[in-house]
Amino acid sequence: SSISTDSIPIRSSTILTGNYAPDQEALMTRLIWEFMEKSVFNQEEIQEYEKLNDMTKNGISSFTDQFLMYRNQVESTFKKVFREFQATLKQRKPEANSRMISNLSVLGTFYMLFKDRMSFTFSFEDMMSHFEKTIDKQMNKLNSASVINRWWDCFLGSMRGAFSEQIMIGRDYKVEGDNLFFNMTSCYNRISRQWYSQYRENAPAKTLLAESLKKDSAWVDYTNGTRMAPGSKSKTTSAYVVSIKELPIKEEIIFAIDFQRKENNLPDEN
Repeated sequence: SSISTDSIPIRSSTILTGNYAPDQEALMTRLIWEFMEKSVFNQEEIQEYEKLNDMTKNGISSFTDQFLMYRNQVESTFKKVFREFQATLKQRKPEANSRMISNLSVLGTFYMLFKDRMSFTFSFEDMMSHFEKTIDKQMNKLNSASVINRWWDCFLGSMRGAFSEQIMIGRDYKVEGDNLFFNMTSCYNRISRQWYSQYRENAPAKTLLAESLKKDSAWVDYTNGTRMAPGSKSKTTSAYVVSIKELPIKEEIIFAIDFQRKENNLPDEN
């Protein structure tokens, strides 16, 4: 309400649907994340979806009765089968976050417990293949999100503070329309110092950050021969190009850019 907030504890699994992708590491590792990336379907896929609709016509909870018949067996064997499945999945995806492995292993365990009692519409290998793809996408998102957020937080921090340590407009970066151009090397050198000061740990390697930036949704292009300031005396340099509108802290970055323009008596740009 307008005067208070209620916190409601969640004591069971929750299904969330939507287009928002969380970027907090703690939340991302607690999700079983199904990426819906397809928008065009052939006739066979449409028919399969219609079959699924028919199966769930009475609601997902209509399947509960079938499973509750085996509650005692689940209670007595779940932990053993869970550990076995967890070890198998970990062996196939050793680089995965351990919590993600555990989350998916719960689903895999129930498959193993009921595969001989019920008719699943997919095989063990179908399930494992899907789990592996899910882990890959989720790990990429996890690595990219956490590194990218820290990069832009440090970028913002480096636009302020001591003049000698600042990332400066007209030298290290420029803005054209909605795009931000910046020289990766000069910005990384300043950001790596800010990173240590801010997080008390060394910044990731420049190649890792560069790869993360190129995979991020804000990425636009890489250019050669870019001038960060107008005039023929301005040196040309390579530049990474990102969309300011897609940055996680776009308002703060825009404010810092405007502040530097006024501080250096540069003309405002829309």
